[in-house]
Amino acid sequence: MDLSLILALSFAPGVFWLWYFYKKDRIEPEPGHLVIKTYFWGMAAVVPAIILELPFSGLLLILVSAPIIEEFVKYFAVRRTIYQ
Repeated sequence: MDLSLILALSFAPGVFWLWYFYKKDRIEPEPGHLVIKTYFWGMAAVVPAIILELPFSGLLLILVSAPIIEEFVKYFAVRRTIYQ
């Protein structure tokens, strides 16, 4: 498979849900530039999440460390873009 096709398919669900919920919010939509900025910060948050999860493995990673680390990193991405 072509790398560009793989990348397009990997981004497609996230872009679809971003578009869907943004269009659904008709009463008081958030500014588009903040939505896009938060989206890209969330994508960039994958790198620190992977690095922080490296020391853990197995059941500990699945049940404890991965959810805590991933939710904290997502919180940091939103906090960095929206609340500053």
